[in-house]
Amino acid sequence: MTRQEAILAGGFALFSLLTSFFFVFQAVVAFVGGHGVMGDPYAYAAGGYGLVNIYALSAAWRSRAPWSEAASAVISFTFFGIYLVDRLRNGFTGQLGIGALIVVAGILLVNYLAIRNLSRRKD
Repeated sequence: MTRQEAILAGGFALFSLLTSFFFVFQAVVAFVGGHGVMGDPYAYAAGGYGLVNIYALSAAWRSRAPWSEAASAVISFTFFGIYLVDRLRNGFTGQLGIGALIVVAGILLVNYLAIRNLSRRKD
């Protein structure tokens, strides 16, 4: 692995870790902020995505587990589907809603690429 590839893998992993913690933080805020435990399905999806992504990222980093790439893809598609249904149910707020949809899709793609890059790396 060249120095440039190592820096790219580290940057991807750091971005993935930060966004995963952000999704878990969103879920905790939704639960504590009055939605209640039975409230928002998006909060469950965000928390689940964040935790599974952290676990898959850890497995890809430590042992290059081949299942981590598939797990990341499945949880990313699942989270995006739930996010999309939630946005359709609650309504898009003009271009801001579509922009948020694109940003979330980009974050999920980068997180998947981070895990893919880590699980396929050669030292």
